[in-house]
Formats: sequence, structure tokens, C-alpha cells
Amino acid sequence: KDFAALRQQVELEVSHLKWIGATVALLIAFFGFFGVKAWRDVTDTARTALAKQISQMSEQAFDLAHGFVLADARRYREAIPYLTKCYERNHFDESVTSAFLDALCSDGDYSAALGIIEELKADPKRFRQITNPLLYNNIGRVLIFYGIDKPGLLDEAERMLTKSLGSFTPDSYASKYPMFNLFRLYILTGDSKRAAQYLAAAYRIDKGYGSAAYVTDTWLRRLREKMPAALKEAQGLITDVNKLYP
Repeated sequence: KDFAALRQQVELEVSHLKWIGATVALLIAFFGFFGVKAWRDVTDTARTALAKQISQMSEQAFDLAHGFVLADARRYREAIPYLTKCYERNHFDESVTSAFLDALCSDGDYSAALGIIEELKADPKRFRQITNPLLYNNIGRVLIFYGIDKPGLLDEAERMLTKSLGSFTPDSYASKYPMFNLFRLYILTGDSKRAAQYLAAAYRIDKGYGSAAYVTDTWLRRLREKMPAALKEAQGLITDVNKLYP
């Protein structure tokens, strides 16, 4: 899906460049007809501008492709430099920002991820206009991490994850992400019943989401330090779900 969007973007940019080329050709003919002496300057400037646009487009496509491919391969640390460049070009490219947050969290850099969220929230109007469900999910994921120490953040995390889940169709494969994060959230709030429901729902979509491997990350280590009872509850639910849905 990401590559299809990227291909569409490149096609649009190429069409844009073709239109620029045609316009420049008409202008050159116009200046030539009226005997403009600086016509070589006009053509040189046009060539320079065109070359610059092509170079920028190629660089952007290169960074996008490498960032997304490395992130999909779970080589998050290698993906981050490319995704950083893409994010710096446009802080409100939702697909890029979502992938960037995911890579930062998966690499354990929740502090940088929180900084990204704070930058997004600095423009409240734009923040309210977010439509990407995976971006909502990854924002919620970061807030859950900090909610271990600051429970007041969990209400906002719940809103983000509920928005994310509500944006997917019931049978969507990607809905497992907010489902699993809602499992994490309700573990923190002590609502074991709801936590079990969301874990089972995620597990039915992808059995990997009933394994301890998906909990074993920086979040788990922090949970072990701060809320050992909650950790024990999470591990117990994972065992139960595996028994119920073998």
C-alpha cells in the first residue's frame, strides 16, 4: 500500500515536471520571438530549477523507500535516519509520522517519540484533523509507556486507541495493533476483563499477538520495574488466551 502511494506520488511529480517543461518551452519561444537578449539566462535558469526539482524528488523517494522497507523488515535502527529526513520535510505527513513513531518505539526510544507527539500537538487544529488510524495507534502506544509513571495520560491513550480501532473494518488485519495496545492499556488500569477481550481479539487475527515476544520490549522492562503485579497479570492472560484459542 505504501509503495502504491509512493508510485502515485512519483507519477504526479513527473506529470508536474512535464507541465513545467512545456511551460518553459513556450516562454522561451515567446522571449525569442520578441528578441529578449537574456534568453540564454532564461534557459539556464529553467534547466537549473528543473534539475533541482528532479534531484529533490529522487532524494525524497529514496528516503521513503528505504525507511519503509527497513521498518517493515524490523530493522528499525537503520530505518530511523531515513524516516527522520522524511519527517523533517513535512511534520504532517501522517504515513511517515506513523512509521517514524513505530520505529522509535520499537527501537526503545520513547523519549524521541514523545517529542514527535508534542510537536504534532503544538498545532491543535492540525492534530484534530489526523485521519491515519495507525498514527493514532502509535500515539496511544507512546502514551501507554509513559502512563506507567503518569496514569493521567492513560485517558488520552484510550481515546487515541479507540479512534484507531474505530477507523478499521472489523475484519481488518491491521486492527490487531490497537487491539493489542488496548490490552496493554487495560492491564495498567487493572481492568483484566477488558484486557483479556482485546488480547483474544488480536490473537484471533494474528496468533503471534498471544505470545510473550510481543510484550517483551522496553514497555515490559519498565512494567517489571514499576508494576510487577500488572506484569504477572499480563503474562497470565497471554497463557490463558493461548489455551483458549490453540
